[in-house]
Amino acid sequence: MKPRSTTRSDLGRRGFLASSVTAPFLAIMAATPRPAAARVGPTDFEYEITRTETEWRALLSKPEYFVLREGGTEVPHTSLNTFEMSEGEYRCKGCNLVNFDSKWKVPKFDIGWTFFSQARPTTVLTSIDEKGAAAEMADGDALIECHCRRCASHLGHILSIEDQTLFCLNGVALLFEAA
Repeated sequence: MKPRSTTRSDLGRRGFLASSVTAPFLAIMAATPRPAAARVGPTDFEYEITRTETEWRALLSKPEYFVLREGGTEVPHTSLNTFEMSEGEYRCKGCNLVNFDSKWKVPKFDIGWTFFSQARPTTVLTSIDEKGAAAEMADGDALIECHCRRCASHLGHILSIEDQTLFCLNGVALLFEAA
C-alpha cells in the first residue's frame, strides 16, 4: 500500500493530537534547563570531544548553548534549518559530526522543528528525558532525547507522529552543509 501524501490541513485527529500533545511538552522543556550531569547519559561513557563550560560558552551563542548544553528547546519556527530543503548534510553544531542527511528529512510536519526519519549510523545516542512531569507523554511513555555521540550535545527528541518514529530536532543544534 502506497502511503498517501499528508498536508498540514489533513493531518486528522491523530496528527492534531500528536502536535497538540507534543508542543506543550516541548514548550515546558524549553523553560526548564537541567544541569549537565542529568542530560548526557551514562556517567561512564567517554565522549571524544569534551570542553569546559567556558569553552562551550565561547563557541556557542546563548540560544545554541541553551539547547545543546542545557537540554533546552528552541522556539518553534525560528531556525532556518526547519525550512531548508536543499540536498546536503546536517552536522552537530557542537563538534561538526555529520548526524543527518537531507534525504532523510521529513518536510510534511509544519509544527516548528526539523524532522528526520533516521540518523547516520553510530552518530546519535539516546536517553530518557528526566525532567519530571514535562518528560511524560500523554500515553505515559517517557520522552526520549537524542544527543550527539561525539560531544554529548542535546539535539532534540524522538517522537512518534502519525505512526512514524521521527527525530524532532532543534535546528539551532545543527549546521547545514549543502551538497
